Amino acid sequence: MCKALVLACGNSLRGDDGVAFQVVSYLRNDSCDPAAEFYCQQQWTPELAEPISQADIVIFVDAAVGAPPGSIACRRLQPAPSASLTSTHITSPDSLLLLAEELYGKSPARAYCITIAGDSFELKETLSDPVCDAIPRSGNGSRRYSSKPRCRRTSDGFRRAEPSGWSTARERRARSRRSHIFQEKGTRT
Repeated sequence: MCKALVLACGNSLRGDDGVAFQVVSYLRNDSCDPAAEFYCQQQWTPELAEPISQADIVIFVDAAVGAPPGSIACRRLQPAPSASLTSTHITSPDSLLLLAEELYGKSPARAYCITIAGDSFELKETLSDPVCDAIPRSGNGSRRYSSKPRCRRTSDGFRRAEPSGWSTARERRARSRRSHIFQEKGTRT
């Protein structure tokens, strides 16, 4: 069985820094892969090396600065042989992959880091509008990198695999409504 692991990092009390937690919430509510595991933490720690070593695919999600607010970036990760494993205060995704390989003899076949550029990192629990708009797009991007095909429930209750990027008119309307809800409320859900 293929196991997906999503690791969110951020601080929900610092505005857009909490966007990764909202992406995880979106994926939990909208994903049909029951085998996926989700971790939400303020920082990535060395203890994550064990679940990383057991996963087939790992997706790291975090907020970013220095890009237009709401923009999404994705990069493929590899264990970084030059990464320092001595610091526990700053643990990068690359160094966690290396740690999993060093300690457990295995790292995931695929690993990605998805970042969403933030606009405001002030002390507040709400996300800015551009970041709210990016949540469904980043969630859909996370599914695209998943090793399992997207699924949909049919009227007979079965799950059917879909080609990547395929969606029904009903699903597009639902995504649009969720996007508008994020815009109107401007709050975390």
